[in-house]
Amino acid sequence: MDISNIWCWLCPLLTGIIAGIIGYYWGKSNSVVTNNCDEWIDKNRQLQSAHDNLKADLKSCQTRLDNCIKDKEAAVSAKVSTTTGMAAGMASGFVAGTAQEAIMNQMIYIKAKESQFSILMLQLQNRHG
Repeated sequence: MDISNIWCWLCPLLTGIIAGIIGYYWGKSNSVVTNNCDEWIDKNRQLQSAHDNLKADLKSCQTRLDNCIKDKEAAVSAKVSTTTGMAAGMASGFVAGTAQEAIMNQMIYIKAKESQFSILMLQLQNRHG
């Protein structure tokens, strides 16, 4: 091994070690240790409380939605039973205009309920958001 070849390995190695040591101490001198665990604990409690409130609001909204769906199903089944009774009594059978009107009324009612639900969800999001 030639002596000139050793310097090709030794110079970069020593430079890297020195740069690493200087970088290590420079990084340690710039770091500031803050002990704000109490702030993080308080923030965590606040977020947990908000999360619990949102879960309770979601549960109440789901209950209200289920009740609306049950009411809607009851109303539809009542209309179907009266429509079935009327259809059985009719000699001509199916009336297209009446059926189309009933379907349109149902669609309008469903859209109104969807709008009410959307408004409630937006209010919840704005209140907790």
